[in-house]
Amino acid sequence: MEKGAFFLPPEVSLEEIQKKAEDFSEVFLEAEDLVPEVILHRLVGRCFSVIYFPIWGMDCFHEKGRETLLVDAVGGSVIRSTADGSSIQNKLTAGGTLAPITFNEIRLLPFRCPNCGWDLPFRPLSVLHFCPTCCRLWRQGGRNLREAEYRATFLLQGRSMEGVLWVPFWRCRTVLESAGEHFQTMAGLYRLAPPPRAVNFMIEARRPIYFYIPAIKFRNPLISYNLASRLTFIQPELTLGSFPDGSNPSTAGGSLPEEDARDLGPVVLGAMIPPNNRRARAWLRGCRMELQEPRVLYLPFTRVDLFWKEMQTGVTFQRNALSEDLSQ
Repeated sequence: MEKGAFFLPPEVSLEEIQKKAEDFSEVFLEAEDLVPEVILHRLVGRCFSVIYFPIWGMDCFHEKGRETLLVDAVGGSVIRSTADGSSIQNKLTAGGTLAPITFNEIRLLPFRCPNCGWDLPFRPLSVLHFCPTCCRLWRQGGRNLREAEYRATFLLQGRSMEGVLWVPFWRCRTVLESAGEHFQTMAGLYRLAPPPRAVNFMIEARRPIYFYIPAIKFRNPLISYNLASRLTFIQPELTLGSFPDGSNPSTAGGSLPEEDARDLGPVVLGAMIPPNNRRARAWLRGCRMELQEPRVLYLPFTRVDLFWKEMQTGVTFQRNALSEDLSQ
């Protein structure tokens, strides 16, 4: 490809493309026939790529003179015909000043645990890979797998791990700031987003705000918002530790990286605010949200009819809601 093709450089900057995408999302969510279920929204999991489409450029000579054809190299149709193709040639060659394009070398990374050497469970969407043999968590870091810290909730004494699905969540200590107000305890969050139960504000004033964001992707994004907002409202008291040696836990694949979890935080906050709370919605317009100390937590879920139910808090999601198959 490097020897037999020309590659036109992009004419639009990455910043302009991102601004266009954000403007489009604003227009889409402000449509009159849409009823928003969350107040705040933002782009999550941004990935921008330059895609080169193959086009044949052909110089044709006939009795009427010269003609340049641009032909779709996939569909075979003529895209454009010009009598003089010098402008196209000048753009492609740029007067011979274009630097040659080099392509990165493709490397194959063995999908084995760097610690014990056993195969890792393969799930195409996952970026967090848990080794059930040595109970270590790995994350993709460039060309290698790097170990990541995690914690798991202890089961009740005497409870077997059989039939338990461990689902990863990002837990982030959160600070909120807007209109000169600074919230870093649950008392402040509960004043902004009242929970569906009575709370003791004196006790909550001593508890930090933790956001619980699923590290897995669901077919319906609303499930992520619902799980995250419910766990954040509950603020469960967790006894954390590590999986016992030889326990071989069954885990869901972690398909949401730390950066995307941070982006999802404001969306979760928007899902927690009642739509008819005008004061809270006005407060949110200038809200600055900081998610600190991200850590992966594995929470235990067990099958109950058609649902997976978290064993301590009772939050649920449908068994067929996950984007990835759990059979591997």
